[in-house]
This record gives sequence, C-alpha cells and structure tokens, in this order.
Amino acid sequence: MSIIDIHCNWGPTAAAPSWNDASEISKALKARGISQAFLSSSLARRYDPMAGNDAVADTVANHPAGSCDLKGWLVCNPAQLDEASSQLRRYLYTDNFMGLAVYPDPLLGHPVKYADFHELFTLFTRYGKPLLIETPTAEAMAEAVNIAAPIGRA
Repeated sequence: MSIIDIHCNWGPTAAAPSWNDASEISKALKARGISQAFLSSSLARRYDPMAGNDAVADTVANHPAGSCDLKGWLVCNPAQLDEASSQLRRYLYTDNFMGLAVYPDPLLGHPVKYADFHELFTLFTRYGKPLLIETPTAEAMAEAVNIAAPIGRA
C-alpha cells in the first residue's frame, strides 16, 4: 500500500525548523510510511508566491535519489494574475507540479471566492491538472462549491 501526503506544508516553522530541506522532509515522511508528498510553500501562501513556488520547484527537481517522491502544488494569488499566468506556464507543463493550490487571504482569512478566482481559473483549466482549495470554514467550503461547479461543464 502506498501512502501519500497530498498537502505537505513546505517551509520552516517553529515546530519543524528544517522543513525546507528535502532530505529532512523525506526522512520524516519515510519514517511514517509515506512514500510521496505534494508540497505547498508556506512562503507562497503567505507572502511571495513567485519566490515560494520557485523554491518548491528547485526542491522537487533536486531532491535526493531514493527519498520520498516529492511533487509541488503551484500556489497562486488571484490578485496577482500576471505573475500567476507566468508561473502557470512555467510549472504546470512539467510533471514536478501536481496542480494549482489556492488559499484564503493570509491576513484577513477571507475564503477564495469565485468572483475573485474566475480569471485565474480560466487560465488554469487548460492545464488539465487538479485544483486544491483550502476550506477551513463552512463559508470557505460553500465558496469552493461555487468554484468547482464550472469544472463539470469545462
């Protein structure tokens, strides 16, 4: 049986200060029987999507042989459409990135809303990859349903 961590936070924290080191992540995951992880950059989620995604790209491209299979989630901010479009083209045509991840506003906690996400979603659908929407609240889940509805029609 294969166990996959589909939402592995990538980036140092107080609890895991070396969680930006592929060998440390791989060692911890393998010790728990996890063979593959999909990394989502905490830097990209909170401050700088471009730098965070670039760092994940470097990590998944250069992780040690024999370690866990690491892939990335591309984190984009719908308010930064030009940068997001550039990174979609750069990374989603590769096998190193699983798809697109979007998160609630890191400062205010507002959920991702279809009205805000629509243009990014339109750009993203051409890549045929999964979409991860973080839904920490009932409001966020309702908004995710609104975003997901067009997928059945795409």
